[in-house]
Amino acid sequence: MTEAGMLSIVRCGTTSQVRYASSNPHAMERQPYPCPDEGALIALLHHCGLEAWSLDRVLAELRHGRLAVLSIVLAEAQRQRYFPLAQGPLTSVRTAAATPCQGQCSG
Repeated sequence: MTEAGMLSIVRCGTTSQVRYASSNPHAMERQPYPCPDEGALIALLHHCGLEAWSLDRVLAELRHGRLAVLSIVLAEAQRQRYFPLAQGPLTSVRTAAATPCQGQCSG
């Protein structure tokens, strides 16, 4: 079963943090996916079905120190593999977006 949502990606030094948020307001919050380098980020986005043009735009935004946000449709297996359900309380999406990587991000 597929589900529409949004990915938000922020670069923290050489690493990136990818968060998935469902378009379903009743969906449970999911854990972020850490990418240790740009190669891992590219591989993740490729596995999620992102096309080359969109991938280029994401990388350009991140290289300029900006947050990249894109809409995406993921299969249940993709959501479970990369963005498992949160096990405990997480900060709100707004708080997490405002302070990703504990303030160590570039930009």
